[in-house]
This record gives sequence, structure tokens and C-alpha cells, in this order.
Amino acid sequence: MDDIQEEKEIDETQEYLDGWKRAKAELINYKKDEDKRVQHLVIYTATQVIKEFLPVLDSFDFALNSSKDEEEKKGMILIKGQLEEVFKKQGVERIKVSVGDEFDSNIHEAMNQVDIDDKKMEGKIVGELIAGYVMNGQTIRPAKVTIGKIN
Repeated sequence: MDDIQEEKEIDETQEYLDGWKRAKAELINYKKDEDKRVQHLVIYTATQVIKEFLPVLDSFDFALNSSKDEEEKKGMILIKGQLEEVFKKQGVERIKVSVGDEFDSNIHEAMNQVDIDDKKMEGKIVGELIAGYVMNGQTIRPAKVTIGKIN
């Protein structure tokens, strides 16, 4: 075998090896991208399911606030607590809202404004209408609040 033929075979072998390495790297990258897509889909699906159950939790809040029967309230509190525990396991937390909190458009949605006399409360939260929730640090539903404004 002459040197030219040997060099040609070495070049050809190197070309095949380089092609195999590129194909392997592309496959690894594809698997990583596919894992990310699947993870995103799982999170998206879980979030959508949780969002569907938020009105049920709201209904418990409304029922508890309007019920006068203490025995009835105990049962509702128990069931609501179970639902909240399921949410907690999925990374869902209620957004804490207090009168006097600064309005934050990332976690609050202003539904209306009411006239107030206290200048310190202007532009601040004066009430919560519907609870908001975050899931794994992302707002899935902002708290619907009332904001104070000077007359």
C-alpha cells in the first residue's frame, strides 16, 4: 500500500469518525430539548388543571362567609383544607393580601377603586375580592383587589 492510499484511508476514517461524533452530539441535544419540551408540557398541563379547580376553592370561601350554621362550616372547612393540601403538594400557594399592601401588578389585579379619606391608603389595597394563587413561584391567577383613591 502506498503512502497516498494510506493517507486517503486515514482521512476517510477521520471523516466517518467526525460524522459519527456530530450525529451523537445532535442526538444528545435532541434528547435534552425533548426532555425540556416534555417537562414544559407537564407543568403546563398541571397548571391548567389547577386553574380549573380554583373556582371550587372560591366557592368554599363564599359559602363559608355566607353560612351561619357552625356544623355546616366545620364540614366545609375540612373539605376546603383537603383541597388546599392537594394544591400545596403541587406547589400552589395563596397570595397573601392585607389591607394597606402596595399594589403589585405581578400578583394583583385591580377590579375597582373606592373613595377614601386617608392619604396613606391612596393607591393601596383596601380589600380582596377573590384570592390569587402562585404555582412554583409563577402567578397562575392574580388576587382581585380593591384600591383606595382620595375623593
